[in-house]
Amino acid sequence: STTNFEYVLQQLWYASNINKILSIKCEKIDFAYHLIKTALIDTVQKAHSSFQEWKKEDSTFLTKLEKAAHFLKNFSTVISLNYDCLVYWIIMAGNDKFDNWFKDTFTDNAQSDLDWDKFRSPYKAEGATLVLYPHGNLFLVL
Repeated sequence: STTNFEYVLQQLWYASNINKILSIKCEKIDFAYHLIKTALIDTVQKAHSSFQEWKKEDSTFLTKLEKAAHFLKNFSTVISLNYDCLVYWIIMAGNDKFDNWFKDTFTDNAQSDLDWDKFRSPYKAEGATLVLYPHGNLFLVL
């Protein structure tokens, strides 16, 4: 009886881990976790326009994103605590304009790599800014 999806997902994650430790099958728990996560991702995806849509349809907004990216280039690390897409769009516009300047710690399997130092080195750019999403920005999973 709650609308706090983070709490529900956390409790399901705890239950799944405990069951695995105790060698208890937990298909129902894993399935419930997957359903909630998928519903949340679908909801976020429907609520937010994509960067590609903005990029094509609004050149003024794209210019503002590029200016913000130019500002963020001054920092070695940027941390976003919001669920909105703005910081993510800024780094996407920045990477289009400044090559691969901005980096997050997500790997090809959508997992965050905790070895942040390897992401701080420039790659096909003159510098690098590490962007972290500690609050679980779900649009990155989409």
